[in-house]
Amino acid sequence: MGNRLKYKQKDIVLIQFPFADDVTKNKKRPALIISNDSVNIINHAYLCIKITSAIKSEPYVSFEIKRGMLAGSHLTKPSELRLNEMVYVNESSIIKKISEIDDRTLKRIIKKIYSEILKP
Repeated sequence: MGNRLKYKQKDIVLIQFPFADDVTKNKKRPALIISNDSVNIINHAYLCIKITSAIKSEPYVSFEIKRGMLAGSHLTKPSELRLNEMVYVNESSIIKKISEIDDRTLKRIIKKIYSEILKP
C-alpha cells in the first residue's frame, strides 16, 4: 500500500454498516470518518460513525447534522450521528465519498464523544 490516503478524517462516506444485533447483516449507509489521518495511513483503515435519518435525538449518543455543517454535497434527508455506533473499515470497503464536515463540527463531535461516551 502506498502512503497516500483515498479518504480522510471529516469525510462522510458510503459504507456497508453492520447491524449491532447481527454483524453478519449490514445496510448501505453514510458514515463519518472520525479517526485521524496519522492513524488511517497505518493500514488504510478508518474508524467510522454511523449516520442515520431515523432521528432519535437521544441526549448522550445523538449528534444532529445540519446543512451548514457540510462542505460540498449534502445528505438527502435530515440526519444524525449515533456516537455509540462505530465500525472500523478497510479503505476497499468504502463505496464512495459523499461530503465532509467542517473543522468546528468535528471538534464538537470529538468533544461530545469524550464527554458523553468515553469519560469515566
